[in-house]
Amino acid sequence: MALPFASQTLFAFEPVGMAAPVAIGVLLGATIGARWLPKTKSSFLRVIFTVVLLAMAIQMITRGLAVGA
Repeated sequence: MALPFASQTLFAFEPVGMAAPVAIGVLLGATIGARWLPKTKSSFLRVIFTVVLLAMAIQMITRGLAVGA
């Protein structure tokens, strides 16, 4: 347990106030996903995963290009 605290304290990766909302989101997402996964087709999951990754890639590229502007 000391490693996450040390990384936050020494390197300031994430504000401490964001830990609880992130933990709640992960818990809810994992619970909903575990119940939803057996009922869905793999092709649908592949499409959803592709859309999410493309959206994240576009966001990363636009933020990366805006840094120097």
